[in-house]
Amino acid sequence: SGMTRGRLLPFFIPNELILVASAALAFPAIMLQNQRQRIPAPIFTGIAFLAIGGSILPTLIYLQRGVSLSTSDLFGIIAPVQYIVLFLVVLFLTNDERDRQRLIQWMLFCAAIVAIIGLLQAFNVGPVRSFLTQWYPSIQLEQSTERDINRVTSLMGAWNSLGTFMMINLLVIIAIFNKVRHKWFRRNMIFVGLVCLACLLA
Repeated sequence: SGMTRGRLLPFFIPNELILVASAALAFPAIMLQNQRQRIPAPIFTGIAFLAIGGSILPTLIYLQRGVSLSTSDLFGIIAPVQYIVLFLVVLFLTNDERDRQRLIQWMLFCAAIVAIIGLLQAFNVGPVRSFLTQWYPSIQLEQSTERDINRVTSLMGAWNSLGTFMMINLLVIIAIFNKVRHKWFRRNMIFVGLVCLACLLA
């Protein structure tokens, strides 16, 4: 999601197409389920408010004002809808607590990759710096490199976004650690927690 729009694919950031493809593949499987998950009313209300207040109303207001929106602007406005689609895919495809735990462990492991790249960036590893400059260029990456600010951006393109992402992963680990009994899951969370904490400091 931190990649420059249109850098690898015309008009899109790869995660957007991956999400659309995932949702399209998940739809038939969800339709074939005998028992479908139900969305509790408070969560449904929150989703509706997020979609209307975060995407639909701003888009209508911009259009009513005659503001010209670029592709990047439009995708930025509808970004909350991406999180709703992701939430619904996860909700309907995970059948039990074991499925959800496995998914969370996989997501945390992927977060560790982002954290490790950030740490390698902090240690000024040449190939990592070159990779980020080529595929994840940003103003903050330039400032970090040129002004010796020494704050890492990793695959997020911005140190504030990276810091928020690392913090959320740490909060997830804190929230579920005592509920997880599988020893490899617990080891995974300890490893991810340590590298995310180190990257957050960086």
